Amino acid sequence: MNLNIYNSLILAGVAQGLVFGAVVLSTKKYRHRATMFLGAMILCFSLSNLQYFLLDSGVLDWAQFTTWVFVPWGTLVTPLFLFFGLSFLYPDIKFSKRHYSFFLPFSLSMLWMGIIRIFVIFSWDDTFFDDTFDIFYAMNEMVGFTLNGAITVFLLMSVFEFEKDHSTFDGTTVKVGTKWFKITLFGLFAISILWMYITILNTIGPELPLSYYYPLWLAMSIMVYWLGHVGIYKYGIREERQRIRNHVIEQIAAPIAKPKSDRIFEVENLILSQKRYLDPNLTLDSLADELGMSKSHLSRIVNASWQTGFPEYINNLRTDEAKRYLNDPEFENYTLVAIGLEAGFASKTSFNTAFRKNTGMTPSEYRKSVRE
Repeated sequence: MNLNIYNSLILAGVAQGLVFGAVVLSTKKYRHRATMFLGAMILCFSLSNLQYFLLDSGVLDWAQFTTWVFVPWGTLVTPLFLFFGLSFLYPDIKFSKRHYSFFLPFSLSMLWMGIIRIFVIFSWDDTFFDDTFDIFYAMNEMVGFTLNGAITVFLLMSVFEFEKDHSTFDGTTVKVGTKWFKITLFGLFAISILWMYITILNTIGPELPLSYYYPLWLAMSIMVYWLGHVGIYKYGIREERQRIRNHVIEQIAAPIAKPKSDRIFEVENLILSQKRYLDPNLTLDSLADELGMSKSHLSRIVNASWQTGFPEYINNLRTDEAKRYLNDPEFENYTLVAIGLEAGFASKTSFNTAFRKNTGMTPSEYRKSVRE
């Protein structure tokens, strides 16, 4: 057996991916379309890497690999990634025939492999398989990197459209962070370029040894397995945030007693009754524009009414909101990240900083004190 550091790393990734995919697909906790597509994608990708490991390590020779083992998993991984991405952005999306057509390359490849294997089994034409497989394999690689690049670009455009449509605060729906997903997509697009380069070299020149594919396999493995773990993590936070958001929506906000100034009432109504402090993008400038007053006038109202600056006032409200979640037994097992984001903080760091400043404890210390 030909083992080296590179295919050993690939094998370790295969083992991790197979376990990860099996756990995601078989665990009730992850019974959601986005995570099911993600789990299936990781599983198929791991099976693809496994078959190439068996060839590269010498467990299988080229004839055994091509005749009995090879499955074009790559043309199945990419459409599963598309379905995951769209389901993550739009949980209630209804897939059309156009979406399902991306599975056509895999279906046609499997049909062709079935036909040429029938020729081998019945020994109808010993040369038919050898003459056609190399052409089929090259075409399959070209379809693979083309499909990967096209779907990556399509998902990038979908992310930009999603960000545009969700640029304003919506108190009923959780706005998911997309920065990590965009970074992943740019990385996958770069890998598609590398894939195309290696395939072209292998097609127009002498056949390259499998070692030339090591950078591609390792880069793809790192990106896909990272996507799997981060995707599951982000999905879990999103689900927790949505349950917290639904809980908040069900609570009837206490009416605000009208103060002496109509302007103060207008500010309080927008910030408190409409819970605009839960918007992590809320600023003095944006609130002043929404209220139709100058920034300096709004700042004077806040300072005079609550004897504090605008950022401190908003962070005090967010801290109180987070404390309500931390005191609620229903959310005792929720992540602090989900609680902090739902309380209106932009990140875990800003949540910890503001919470400690207002309470003298970190969120985890506060949660521990509540449980004691």
